[in-house]
Amino acid sequence: MVFSGISLGLVVFLGCSEKESIFAGWQPPPKRSKVAVVQSDEVLPPEQKRPTITYAMPVATLAVEVKPIVKLIVVSVNRQRLMAYGSNRQDPLETFLCSTAVGGMVLSQNVKSELPHNHLGEFTIDWRDVDHISGEYGCPMPYALHFFEGHWIHATEPKFYDKLGSPASHGCVRLRLDDAKWLFEHTPIGCKLVIQ
Repeated sequence: MVFSGISLGLVVFLGCSEKESIFAGWQPPPKRSKVAVVQSDEVLPPEQKRPTITYAMPVATLAVEVKPIVKLIVVSVNRQRLMAYGSNRQDPLETFLCSTAVGGMVLSQNVKSELPHNHLGEFTIDWRDVDHISGEYGCPMPYALHFFEGHWIHATEPKFYDKLGSPASHGCVRLRLDDAKWLFEHTPIGCKLVIQ
């Protein structure tokens, strides 16, 4: 019972208790298919007419956009910053304000807690979900990158942007929507993550 009251209070404090969410009704971006449809326009006498056939053919890409690939993500709990690195480990491709867990509890990977906490150490991005919903709190978590148990890097609602740069989550790493989208689009599964 004590944990139930604590977790309910934390849900209210951490921002997932409101019934109206700016992400309500949010849909993932449509999947883009690179196909062109070509129909046959044969002109034949009625006795020789065949059904019109539709073919799907790949569209030639005129210019290929080369996106940098994130090979390492570093989250600084003290600075509340996320740095995304490519091949050059000296200069980040991007640095974003983030929010890690409120309360300052730091745990090793083999210790679990229902209270807000950060797990420190090395992780791997092992799952990507463009429109993830938290199973525990029912919160939308767009552009989510999973790294450990119930912990994700994901977008937070704009009404919580003022909390970015200070601890505010239960254990996830929160970002602005545009920042989370950029990170999601450039980070493959298998990317290394260091939380320090």
